[in-house]
Amino acid sequence: MATAGMTSRQAPRLAPEWRIGTYEWRPGDDRLTWSPELVRIYGLERAPTAEQGFSELVHPEDRVRVEGETSTFLGSDAESFSHSFRIVRPDGSVRVILDRGAIERDSAGNARVVHGINIDVTDEAPFGASHPDYERAASEAQKRILDRETQLDLAMQAALAIAFEWDIRTDRVWRILSDDDLLPVTADQPDTFEAVAAAVHPDDRAAFRAAVEAAMKSADGRYYSEHRIAGPDGAERWLAESGNLEFGEDGTPVRLIGISHDITGRKRTEQDLAEANALLEALFESAPVGLGVWDADFRFVRINPELAAINGLPPEDHIGRRPDEILPGLANVDEVYRNWQRMLETGEPWREVEISGETPAELGRQRHWQEDFFPVRIDERNFGIAAIVQETTRRKAAEEQLRASESRCRTLFEAIDEGFCVVEVCLDAPDGRIDYRVVQANPAFYEQTGFPKAIFNQWLREAAPDLEEHWYEIYGSVARTGEPRRFEENSEMLGRWFDVYAFRIDEPQKRHVAILFKNISERKRHEEQTRLLLHEINHRSKNILGLAQAIARQTAASSAENFVDAFGERMQSLAAAQDLLVDHDWKSVPVEDLVRSQLGHFSGLMDERIEIDGPLLSVTSGATQALGMALHELATNAAKYGALSDETGRVDIGWAVETKASPEPRFCLTWMERDGPAVAEPERRGFGSRVTTTMVEASTGGEVTVEYAPQGLRWRLTCLAASVLDGAGRSG
Repeated sequence: MATAGMTSRQAPRLAPEWRIGTYEWRPGDDRLTWSPELVRIYGLERAPTAEQGFSELVHPEDRVRVEGETSTFLGSDAESFSHSFRIVRPDGSVRVILDRGAIERDSAGNARVVHGINIDVTDEAPFGASHPDYERAASEAQKRILDRETQLDLAMQAALAIAFEWDIRTDRVWRILSDDDLLPVTADQPDTFEAVAAAVHPDDRAAFRAAVEAAMKSADGRYYSEHRIAGPDGAERWLAESGNLEFGEDGTPVRLIGISHDITGRKRTEQDLAEANALLEALFESAPVGLGVWDADFRFVRINPELAAINGLPPEDHIGRRPDEILPGLANVDEVYRNWQRMLETGEPWREVEISGETPAELGRQRHWQEDFFPVRIDERNFGIAAIVQETTRRKAAEEQLRASESRCRTLFEAIDEGFCVVEVCLDAPDGRIDYRVVQANPAFYEQTGFPKAIFNQWLREAAPDLEEHWYEIYGSVARTGEPRRFEENSEMLGRWFDVYAFRIDEPQKRHVAILFKNISERKRHEEQTRLLLHEINHRSKNILGLAQAIARQTAASSAENFVDAFGERMQSLAAAQDLLVDHDWKSVPVEDLVRSQLGHFSGLMDERIEIDGPLLSVTSGATQALGMALHELATNAAKYGALSDETGRVDIGWAVETKASPEPRFCLTWMERDGPAVAEPERRGFGSRVTTTMVEASTGGEVTVEYAPQGLRWRLTCLAASVLDGAGRSG
């Protein structure tokens, strides 16, 4: 009943209202007996009969610690114990309890009976039970009980600031003020009850009056109230008041004696703690990851909605159960328990643990989690396990898909015939020039380019100093501008042509250029050969047309009466020679093939009346046409006038390379007729004679002799072998 308006005066010996209860516990058969005072302290109607009933009253945040400390007390050889904790009454209020006692043991050292005392020190503790100095403060509170003569002095030193006395019959309220400057400076005049009530905060006034009325109507006269008043500076202060009513002989209340102490700090701490707990609770309940807490027996103590949803069960279905009881499909659970036990023993966390299994949420589906475990440590002891759980099933599936995709890409990368590489381009090399190096390459890269594998990751200015400058310029441009390039280019250093597509990849600052290419050297050679061939065909076509014109003029001049037949036969001879050249890629034609092609219309006489004999020799394309037409003219004359004009004549055709009569090998081709009609030298030389002599000599650079012997015509060509035979023919 503290208000403004009085000074200090001598304090009577007043005792604060302490709340003390006793108990007896027999651990062997778990039998618990409480005193009525202890039942009132815990706010119960009846006492629990077993330890479990007591444990359920302990604050959830202290429960694991208290159970661990109790097990330690009982398991050691200690004869006494002391610890403190919070309880939660059925009405939801939280009290701080100092628990001390003695342990009776049997001959084996086992705890037989525990005799204990609980002191409600909620109002006396200047800080919470989790504070490192709380045990000391609670112990001092108990000592104050033992010395009732000094209780008021101790209370005053512990910020129990005001002692009060209300004489109900005269309605006078007297106070004894401490030296606390934060409380109001008081005058000498006593107050009335209404004046005291008027000083109470309006929001607390009704509860204050109700607390006083309840004490006056109660059998034991106990009074307690917590309310706010305004300090001298106008600041709001919280007071806690407790006292006892004295009753007259007729049972009428006559006096209320008690103490008021400033609990503003405690209230602010409670508010801060409530806000912090609310924040922690909000985080726990709404965290996007699973959170769980287990006791030393690995049973769930706490679980948030996210982890419960992961498991597919409501949160309440987890409490008191082990993970294997909830998730029978959990893999390697024994290993998990072994590591949890190690954590309890060593205090070391167990991080980034990969766990897999099935849950009731999705039966038949393998799921994956990454979990971080750490011990719950209280007063230097490990009493449980906590965990942060993140589901990684989707990430695992994505990683597996990525691995499969990378494997397919790698297989394709390794298997394609085209060369592929990624180069890192340096646009500002030390010498100011562009440089690049290969940082990724498939096997075809080395096959297509001919580069050794030693150039991998080496700057090519140094590794391949003869590489042409245009490669650096092209790839530098792609790296700088990001514009892809498709081109064909030759490397004289590598001796190859390439069809290339180059494009920039990754972030521009990395200057990575991907290059897909193939070796087109063979195609380029074919294209060049085709170009040369077309040029040669054009040249030869002009020659053939010129030759055809000459044949036409000469035939018309010498055989006007049968021009068509003579010209046609000579064109057929020319065509046969052309066919041979085409069949042999316009290079060289075997002599035997040339002879047989020009005597094709005498195929029935071959090897009977026409003998062919000579080594395997081939004449050049330039000589093929002239020799072919000469053989055609000789065969035509033989059919008209010579050995093939009757039934008995024969023709011997032969060729050879002579080396004895001349320092250089000479090629000889002969046509000899026999056993036919007698022949005579013609009176004039026609086109046929010019074909067999002048044209042949001009084409071969050799000499032709013709002899009209009585037994038959003899024709012979002699020339340097190098003029008409290809290299293979000359060597043979």
